[in-house]
Amino acid sequence: MSASPPPASPPPVPAHWPADVYPPGTTGWQRTAVRWLWQFVPAGYRRHDVLHEQPVLLALLAVHEADASREAAARAAAVVREHPDVLPVPALADRVVRMLEEEGGRLAGLVREAESVASVLTVEVRRRTPA
Repeated sequence: MSASPPPASPPPVPAHWPADVYPPGTTGWQRTAVRWLWQFVPAGYRRHDVLHEQPVLLALLAVHEADASREAAARAAAVVREHPDVLPVPALADRVVRMLEEEGGRLAGLVREAESVASVLTVEVRRRTPA
């Protein structure tokens, strides 16, 4: 009786890989990555064929857009801290700052996830592109 080969193990999932994107190497992973990345860029970018044709470019733009949003949340928190009177009810300043800091943390996580996707897409493209 011959032993059957062990079942193939799933490909390793890179650090900071988004839960909504199939792991690299699985069927359809690039499709799910591209669909996930579109959430970070302005809606008008969908009109441009180059972003549909070049997922690495889409990924790099998504990283920059997510990071810009993170920076904007940090700047907004700083403004509210320095000028609580900009709010109609200054007592809300602490709540607004906490909300912006929480959102900044969430966005920082999304930046790491987008960087992870961009990195894997870049490696895929380089592997398929003849030297």
